[in-house]
Amino acid sequence: APMNPCSPGSHCRSRRPRTFDDIMAIGVKMAIAERGLRIPEDISLVGFDNIEISALPEISLTTVDIPKYELGKVSAQLIIERIEENLIEADGSAPPRQKPPYKEIVLNPALVVRRSTGGD
Repeated sequence: APMNPCSPGSHCRSRRPRTFDDIMAIGVKMAIAERGLRIPEDISLVGFDNIEISALPEISLTTVDIPKYELGKVSAQLIIERIEENLIEADGSAPPRQKPPYKEIVLNPALVVRRSTGGD
């Protein structure tokens, strides 16, 4: 049986590695396998951004899916609004003493559960 990397006296800090995106999580998955550990039996792993490769059967990474198309669409709409309202100049700078209005937009991510956390 492989040694528990998070046993007392080891240099491991967590049994839940943190990653910033799916590519990083896939790299972490490879490093975990090199240590002889199993996902999800020994360590669960979650990525962030739900790239297409994450759904491949040999990867099957649980990930947070961000609404990429909607994010791009909303961003473009905001830029167009600010140009039309003369809140930004053609070069992208703000006119003197004018601040673009603060606008909060919430786009809901979704958790896509796959085998890296015990899902199907």
